[in-house]
This record gives sequence, C-alpha cells and structure tokens, in this order.
Amino acid sequence: MRFEIPRMLRPLQLSDYAVEFGDAVIQVWVNPPGEKRRTYGEIVGLMDGIKSKIPADTPSSEQVEQLVEELRGLQIRLIAWFSEIWSQGPQETRWSEEDIRFLLDYSMDTDPKLWAWLVENTMRLIGEHRSRQKKTLAAV
Repeated sequence: MRFEIPRMLRPLQLSDYAVEFGDAVIQVWVNPPGEKRRTYGEIVGLMDGIKSKIPADTPSSEQVEQLVEELRGLQIRLIAWFSEIWSQGPQETRWSEEDIRFLLDYSMDTDPKLWAWLVENTMRLIGEHRSRQKKTLAAV
C-alpha cells in the first residue's frame, strides 16, 4: 500500500488585514515539499544580496539598471512561487501569475503594506503547520 500525504490548505482571511475585504480568502498550501520551501528562501536571500550591493554613494544609472533587472528576474520567480502556493485549492480560489502581478502593481499604488502582509501571513501559516508537525513528532 502506498501512503500519500494530501496537500493541506489553510485559509488566509483577508478581513484580518482589513474588514473591507469581507469574506475574501486565499487558500495557502501549508505543506509544500522542502525543495519548494528552500526555493523561497533562496529567492529572498538573493533579493537581500542585491539590496546589499546598492552603493552607499549615488549609484550610476548603469548600476541602478543592472540591480533593477536582477530584482525583476527574482520578482518573476517569487510571483511564480506564490502562484503555486496559492493555487492548490478549488479552481475558483486559484491565483495565476498574472493575478499576482496585478495585485502587486495595484496594491503598491493603493495599499503598499498589503503585499508584505500577504507574504508574512502566508509564511506564518506554513511555519505554524510545520511547528505542529514537529511538536507531534516530538511527542511520539
């Protein structure tokens, strides 16, 4: 007999950010494989590395252009990552990469803290699920 662990989803209630979102929910895949979690860490680490390359004095336009291009490439990877993490539930709850790009662009103009909240709480849900697993294993 083959044992399979289902993809586990937890709701991220957008009303926890702002009541105006009403019943809107993002279904977060909280048990992605280790490789998927490591990919997220790699992307964030590379983004942090790029930020540390910004010169203390006024950077040249070429330096800025190069750093922006590197960040764009990583943003594309990050959008793809979140699209997969937010697209494991029913079809009507799935987020395409295009949906996330729109969310990013629109929220940066209207509500810049929304994206950070979504990222933080997505990772919190994944972390809480993993913490529960570790506590359960320790009890065995």
